[in-house]
Amino acid sequence: LTVSLASGMTTKFFPLFFKNIVHMSPASVQGIYLVVPLCMAVMSIIAQASSRKLGRVLAIMLFRGTGVALLGVMIALER
Repeated sequence: LTVSLASGMTTKFFPLFFKNIVHMSPASVQGIYLVVPLCMAVMSIIAQASSRKLGRVLAIMLFRGTGVALLGVMIALER
């Protein structure tokens, strides 16, 4: 529940984070938004393959945990 609520709140502010904290240009931020769907497509294929080997629940926990950890890295870089 917390992950679902938090992701809805944070994704809206990613462009501001990249602009104000990381000091990226608007074109670079748009580049990220171009690459993200491609990465999501690749990662969904990898997640599907890993779910066959690990099981669905373990694969979901692994990928969700990775997402939360990467969000934590973004927060740590901000400080």
